[in-house]
Amino acid sequence: MFFSWQKKTPLILQSETNECGLACLAMITGYFGKRVDLASARTIHETTSHGMTLRELITAFERVGMMARASRIELDDLRSLSRPVILHWSFNHFVVLVKVTHRSAVIHDPGIGRRSISLRELSDKFTGIIVEAWPAETFDKKPMEMNVSVSDLFRGVRGLKRILSSVLALSILVELLSIAVPAASQFTIDTLVQSSDREGIFFIGIVVISALLIKSTFSVIRAWVLMSLRYTLGVKWAEMFFNRLSRLTLPFFEKRHTGDITSRFQSLTAIQEAFTADMVASILDAIVIIISMVIIFTNSPLLAMGPLAAAMGYVALKAGLFSMYRTRKIEHIAFEAVQSSHFLETIRAISAIKMLNLAPIRRREWVNHVVNSTHAGNQLFKLDLLTNTAAMLFVGFSGIYVLSVGALEFDKGITTGILLAVMLYADMVITRTVRLVNAVSDFCLVSMHSQRLTDIAVSPVERDEGERSPAQLNGHIVIRNLSFRHSPSDPNIFEGINIEVMPGESVAIIGPSGCGKSTLLHVLAGLYEPTDGDILINGISISSIGKRAIRKHVAFVMQDDKLLAGTLQKNITGFSESPDMERMAECANYAAIDDEICSFPQGYDSMIGDIGSTLSGGQRQRISIARALYRQPRVLLLDEATSDLDIDNEQKITHAISQLPITRIFVAHRPEMIKSADRIFNLQLNAWN
Repeated sequence: MFFSWQKKTPLILQSETNECGLACLAMITGYFGKRVDLASARTIHETTSHGMTLRELITAFERVGMMARASRIELDDLRSLSRPVILHWSFNHFVVLVKVTHRSAVIHDPGIGRRSISLRELSDKFTGIIVEAWPAETFDKKPMEMNVSVSDLFRGVRGLKRILSSVLALSILVELLSIAVPAASQFTIDTLVQSSDREGIFFIGIVVISALLIKSTFSVIRAWVLMSLRYTLGVKWAEMFFNRLSRLTLPFFEKRHTGDITSRFQSLTAIQEAFTADMVASILDAIVIIISMVIIFTNSPLLAMGPLAAAMGYVALKAGLFSMYRTRKIEHIAFEAVQSSHFLETIRAISAIKMLNLAPIRRREWVNHVVNSTHAGNQLFKLDLLTNTAAMLFVGFSGIYVLSVGALEFDKGITTGILLAVMLYADMVITRTVRLVNAVSDFCLVSMHSQRLTDIAVSPVERDEGERSPAQLNGHIVIRNLSFRHSPSDPNIFEGINIEVMPGESVAIIGPSGCGKSTLLHVLAGLYEPTDGDILINGISISSIGKRAIRKHVAFVMQDDKLLAGTLQKNITGFSESPDMERMAECANYAAIDDEICSFPQGYDSMIGDIGSTLSGGQRQRISIARALYRQPRVLLLDEATSDLDIDNEQKITHAISQLPITRIFVAHRPEMIKSADRIFNLQLNAWN
């Protein structure tokens, strides 16, 4: 385990776009000895879409047993403060000030990592508001962490113990042969060469060659078994976390950048390597080091001092640099995630970027992200270069020491064979120590990777199964005293809504922009959980019906509905393995898109990309409607689902759907669409028109 006696401020990066305050809180509590991860911090205070106020930040500190106060100070007074301290940054962010000198300052920015900045930048971005915090009498250092247990990752992997036992057994055989080579060299030089026993030398040569062949064979078999284990773990873990990710609630994705979510999956590979090949190799390296040192010490305690000192020197160097390496690793991952998010965002918004002439700006931002990521990678490379160079120097020092001291020990019984064997064992000690220490360093980084996976593992998931799963719904919906807000600190978007929709009825939801019309449909679809009130379908509360059952009978066409990469047929049929082609064509006809699809050269087999390919906005909307109808829902929710259509097509679709036994609730602004409803509900007034 690598550690430091010095009190340090940990670097903790935010996962959600608006939780810089919580990340700063976790860094301050960490400085005072209480580890708090972001998953636990969210239980202290749930972040809002508008971030965190100073009052909320101070209250959050009080909930973890600390006192805090906000004050306004001048830039020159920062040097006199007891650090770390939280700074209000650029009027929309919080950072932690770690160090300040006459020329520069060091901050921990929850958005991008540890930064050394000039006093000019500090002056430009520091708003003059600080938050100081210190332990109260009720403060305790009991950690508040929700980490992924590594044992949970391995649970359910069939044959894991057998595979690891096989790898360990093969590795032991390989290492025994490696340890035997120096001893064989000593015997050959001191006994056979001295006595000119040519037959013995020939026999030893045959034995050594055979041992090398056996060692190579065992090494290949071990590598093959490890490859099989990596494949098994890789597939199992990827499936497990992707399944978990797909079941997380919608707010999880709305509060995070795509690149950050993507980068978290890369932590699986690091954990996989650490607990497969690295773990077995580390056990054997420790054994080989001990055996080699015992052999060297048995031959000459004085000769053992050189490799021992070199090994301890490398351990001390690696331990001293570990904290810095961990910080640089966190920064590198964060910068790569930001770079990935910027790249994906640019691709998705390429049309708007072109029309607004934003390409030069996006290019400059992209280059800045690449520079930051590359710089962080270079910092890691420099540390690796330093330790690798030191390792070579320690190997050289050990060899020179053994050779020099061994030469002086010839008159004390040290033979040429013994000296050669000791040199080989000493080299083995240093190289294995380097590999072992590097592996231990990687093991210590596993906690960092597991914390990144914790964000996925402990975030709330949708409840797929409920207490009641009705086989069929008739579309009767009752909304009772329904209220919704995104977090306890946010105001209600709407409250006390009461609506009853009869089976087969068409209801239009109207109101000014921002009054919560789309949000209401998201709540009805089960994508958001209501804050207060209840929704009944067929007289059954949706809280007792699993999400899977709800979405089996409720279809939702959203404003920004996405088509997936594949054929039009697969998109409309929901990628069914046994699609009903007749029903697909019928639904496309209801959506007024069948004729246009049939006019395509490839028809329903036409491929589209994940951003819609060459389809127009109206065509994408109509395909989305056809996709919703294919599922044969009893309730159809439409959120501006025909806003890109001309009046004629909109009326055709509206008339066609009205002939179906479906309850329709839709949001629209176009008068013609609103007039088609049986009844109209004004959400802002909470009343029927």
